[in-house]
Amino acid sequence: MESDLGRALACALACVALAVPLAGTALAQPCPPDEIFGVRRLALVGEEPRALAVADLDNDGDLDVIVVNNGGDSISIGLNDGEGRLGRPTEYPVPRPGTAAAGDFDGDGDMDVAVTLGTGGVQIMENQGDGFLVEAGQFIPGVGLFSLVSADFDGDGWPDLAGIDRLRPAGVNIFRNDRAGGFEEGDRYIIPDGFRLVAEDLDRDGTVDVAVALGFSGVQAFLNFGNGRMVPMPRIEPTDLDVAGFGIGDVTGDGAPEMLLGAFGLEFGVLTNDGQGAFDRTPLLLTAGSTIRHLAAGDFNGDCLNDIVVAEPRDNTVGLLLQDAAGGFGPVVRTPVQVEPEAMIVADFNNDGAADVLVANRQSNTVSLLINTCAAARPCRADLDCSGALELGDFLAFQNLFDAGDPKADFDGDGSLTIFDFLAFTDAFQDGC
Repeated sequence: MESDLGRALACALACVALAVPLAGTALAQPCPPDEIFGVRRLALVGEEPRALAVADLDNDGDLDVIVVNNGGDSISIGLNDGEGRLGRPTEYPVPRPGTAAAGDFDGDGDMDVAVTLGTGGVQIMENQGDGFLVEAGQFIPGVGLFSLVSADFDGDGWPDLAGIDRLRPAGVNIFRNDRAGGFEEGDRYIIPDGFRLVAEDLDRDGTVDVAVALGFSGVQAFLNFGNGRMVPMPRIEPTDLDVAGFGIGDVTGDGAPEMLLGAFGLEFGVLTNDGQGAFDRTPLLLTAGSTIRHLAAGDFNGDCLNDIVVAEPRDNTVGLLLQDAAGGFGPVVRTPVQVEPEAMIVADFNNDGAADVLVANRQSNTVSLLINTCAAARPCRADLDCSGALELGDFLAFQNLFDAGDPKADFDGDGSLTIFDFLAFTDAFQDGC
């Protein structure tokens, strides 16, 4: 059946390629690095913001901002107006908050918030549907829990939680959603120590895995069986790099994210993923500001190559390193923010398709939002061969993606690959993006 569909698709591609005008519609060209973040927004939050999360809290289609104010016993909620303006964020008292994660924990269609507490446990904040939060209870998994993440680890359609418990022995703890707005303690995986946890599909199998930064003990990935049970991968102690920061991002563009390692010196590292969740032990070393703790990746200039951004707390800047066609990176280009930027998230905050950057400025009690104004960074879905023009090569690229079962070919967004994806792709091509 699949081969018959593939042959039918190939025939359809050939026929449509003859029928659709292929004028080589030119797209916007990549932007110079110093012109990418053309708009900078600022919002006041609570005291010592050191952690961030994002979710659409008021159901208006925009990403809103959750700020954890470590020094102010509160979290701040900034509701996005769709243009990246957060207005005056609302503060909610939370005793000694550490980190936060968002998910529809009670299944009512609204994104709720979970916050780790320095007093021990996790506070669940229930969303009333308009972004207004109320306390919905606590659970006490361990007094050392922090670096909270949310994902459906066991595949039941309900968001679970995972975090690092620094009680001895330290461990990565999984908490399963009980489908009633609460959580049950699941498996625990012993680690030497840890300071940051991320959740991502590391091996491209459709399930969410986790990776943890272990400090001087390196980094470690845990691959998900699909039922929430994790397989510990060998611990990696990178050569010539003491891990002080951590992030994840698909630098190579193959759909399998790399590990991004911050350090105390002027260098940071990239550990390449082999596509199956195994990582190189020798990092690619790059130069930026000292003491890099937060790193991320994204295509910021529209050349179909994923670049790297780093928060530089000692320089009070966000550093951008653009990837070149050979897989190398240019020199860091800095954008000023406020004092001591730490936590950082890359996402589209104004719904134009381009990657923006949000950072929490610890000593200024603010968050800075760097809006990407590069026209080329607004993706054209039909330019599948990344040539910068709509032409026959995009049809061939669609055929290859479809044959490989790549989710990028799911143009109608129904979760499966059918002839209707080809029709949706053709519409996008004819519309000229």
